[in-house]
Amino acid sequence: MQFQRRDILKSGLAGLAGLASSSSPFAFTTRTRALTQGRRLIVLPMRGGYDGLHMVPPVESAYSSFHLRRPTLAVTDGTNAFSDGSRHAFHPVMTQMKSLWDSGSCALFHQLGWPVPSGSHFYSQDRNASARIDDTLHNSGWVIRAAEYLGLTTTETASTGVGSILDVRQPPGSTYRPLTLRDLDAFVLPENANDPFDIDSVERNAAAVDAEGFVNSTNPVVNLFHSANESAFVLIDDIQAGILNYDNLVGGGTYTSSGFAKNMRDLARLLSVSQSGMPEYDVPLLGVTFSGGFDTHGNQESRLQSLLTDIDTNLKAFVDDLMAMGLFDDTVILVISEFGRRISENGNAGTDHGEGNNGLLIGGCVNGGNHYGNISTPTQLRNEFNVPVSMDFRHVFETLLRDWLCVPANDVAQIIDDPSDPAYRPDLSSLFTC
Repeated sequence: MQFQRRDILKSGLAGLAGLASSSSPFAFTTRTRALTQGRRLIVLPMRGGYDGLHMVPPVESAYSSFHLRRPTLAVTDGTNAFSDGSRHAFHPVMTQMKSLWDSGSCALFHQLGWPVPSGSHFYSQDRNASARIDDTLHNSGWVIRAAEYLGLTTTETASTGVGSILDVRQPPGSTYRPLTLRDLDAFVLPENANDPFDIDSVERNAAAVDAEGFVNSTNPVVNLFHSANESAFVLIDDIQAGILNYDNLVGGGTYTSSGFAKNMRDLARLLSVSQSGMPEYDVPLLGVTFSGGFDTHGNQESRLQSLLTDIDTNLKAFVDDLMAMGLFDDTVILVISEFGRRISENGNAGTDHGEGNNGLLIGGCVNGGNHYGNISTPTQLRNEFNVPVSMDFRHVFETLLRDWLCVPANDVAQIIDDPSDPAYRPDLSSLFTC
């Protein structure tokens, strides 16, 4: 039995020592398929439950009763106010998102969540990762099921960053494996004579197999070993060429030194592989997670201001890179969190777990400068305990799969549960302009 390079990669190159982390990051890069028309999807789940009422606050006096419920946290600065009569604004530090909004490349989801909310971080994160609520909740992630539906192989689906196991868990019985890359800078074979996995040692092992005449052997294990060596060299060379291409030709974005910045920059560098003469690594489907930090039960203003600045600066840097590579019109970025926060602040100058939340959608083909879903009214924010949920997460996911990645409507239910209740399915038919 002969093992070809594609067979090795498909069966799990991620298992090779030194090439992939055993953890399960959440960032998927996949090759363009005819079905997707070359489009890319980036899903950014922000862990901890960010406060959408702080990220996109109601700033006008009509919401004065709401402001009284947040004596130390109310944001009334209208510097980044929308000029559409919504009486809301981006937080004052989110000037880059406001610029994208004004240019028509950023849209907002309102009252986004689950019809039956949960205050558990882990359960809510698992539901968002799986897009399921029944007994199969913990079986697999919806992004992985989408990648498998699209027929993607290991090198066509890579991950970088840090995320939950469920984000990259394949369905039961599936042999599908994504290639997990914790750190692109470490995606090299070291040149160290004392390291059994250094490049010279691996080359010597491969040469020994050749010398013994084992190449094209009838022994599948020997062939697997030899093909794995070859595949590793090819893949490392390809990825490093992409990184060099990014450093020399792209580099349009100005990133900070945060972990989120590194994840976004690594995604940009992976995308640049397709710009360096290796289109088989083009990317229609990917995602990255920014883990932790948004669970602001105390000292919310300073903590969230820092986190929102991080998101604002590094998302814009990533958008600049996409534009430099000519990929912005083919890419959509979804920013979500597992739940929102309560309307009133607590006694620690923070907020506790809530229900409905905001989400962001960014891209060159996004019908931006628009609100989707129900904007919370002054009455709701005066009288209710939580922001209500009127848009199901799964309705957003299904819209992205159907209207952006071009998955046939009848097949979307193979990937996510059908959010059938019309009360949680506001009109998203105008979400894209191309």
